[in-house]
Amino acid sequence: LLSSAASDVYKRQEQYFLDRLLILAVIEARGCERFGILADALEPGPLKDFYTEITRSEARHHGLFVRLAKEYFAAEEVQQRLDELLDAEAKIVESLPFRAAVH
Repeated sequence: LLSSAASDVYKRQEQYFLDRLLILAVIEARGCERFGILADALEPGPLKDFYTEITRSEARHHGLFVRLAKEYFAAEEVQQRLDELLDAEAKIVESLPFRAAVH
């Protein structure tokens, strides 16, 4: 019984770790999208360059968190969980009022 309980705790810790990595990936992807919209709307110049670089940085961070997840978990498990989280995010976003937000 004790080893079963310890195994359950370990599995929950693994799932928590995977979820944290993937939620961070989603946050970075959304930041990338928003900063990209800002960068695209600006006239050429230092401010546009600044937001373009932030957009690239957010994209790199998104990729980093997904790659880290795949270092510790099977790619299929990562993709399945990411899809589940994205579906949940879509439902949440649908229920929110429209408002301007950056990050």
